[in-house]
Amino acid sequence: MNARRAIASGARSQLALWTARAASRSSRLWRQRGLGTIFLKLQGLRAFRGAECTVEFAPDCFFHLPVFEPYWGPTVIGGRPFEPEVVHLLHAVRELRPVLVDCGANYGYYSVLATGPAYGYAGALAIEANPATYARLRENARLNANRFETQNLALSARSGETVSLSSTEHHAVTHVNVGGAAEDGAGPGAVEVTTVTIPDALAKCGLDTAERYVLKLDVEGQEIAALEGSRAWRDGTDHLIVYEDWADSGFETTAALLAEDYPVFFVRKDGRVHRVTSTDEALRVISLDGKVSRSCNFAATKRGGAFEAKLAGALTHA
Repeated sequence: MNARRAIASGARSQLALWTARAASRSSRLWRQRGLGTIFLKLQGLRAFRGAECTVEFAPDCFFHLPVFEPYWGPTVIGGRPFEPEVVHLLHAVRELRPVLVDCGANYGYYSVLATGPAYGYAGALAIEANPATYARLRENARLNANRFETQNLALSARSGETVSLSSTEHHAVTHVNVGGAAEDGAGPGAVEVTTVTIPDALAKCGLDTAERYVLKLDVEGQEIAALEGSRAWRDGTDHLIVYEDWADSGFETTAALLAEDYPVFFVRKDGRVHRVTSTDEALRVISLDGKVSRSCNFAATKRGGAFEAKLAGALTHA
């Protein structure tokens, strides 16, 4: 993962890539904190306008992006660890040969990684609602020989409805407005997108017959709706749910999954695994990684399945 082969066409992009790498190396002195802000500032310079590159960030894992993209650039170009707890999880279950359902896939980072040779997942479906972001996702699928499926849809409790997306200019902060069409107050730049449930999305691309699935849920507050739309499917399928939750929302998704009798786990950034049996316990374990004021990733498994056995066998008692 340390050797990152990058290709940039044209003098502008090559200079930008050299600058990005220099900034990344320098920022290691302070553990690369604030590197995204540095990239954002550099992105605004006229000299670097339109600079793009393709990076092989892991063996046979190619990722195309603007050189100073502040969300992905620090990781893909600079080598800064991105969600190490999720990377630990995806790697730990690789021998189960699951299909990844990458919900809120953004540019497709996890779909590229999971279907690469180091992980070897049986397949992946990357679902992204934002049309502009989806175009980037499609490009990354193409760069990786279309080894994973993509869909430009919004995850929800029901398929075939129309919702609007706000803040579509910023791929990392797009929000789904469930109340109606773009013209109904979603704000400038809003676009309409069709909804889909997880089982319907899998059926559309022929990935609905796998033995095991990993659901990576990062759908900007629509996690519970996505789970509601997959309830019957989840009842009959061995699966692992990796999802984002927040202390300031009372761990809403965690509470919902615990109420459904899911075994819930918190995986720390160093790979240690803790069982979560209540929202109070969720608050305690995230404090071990100093994440009380930030969003955190949790994992929930179907009771009695192979994923539960895998995580339960790695539990840390603390």
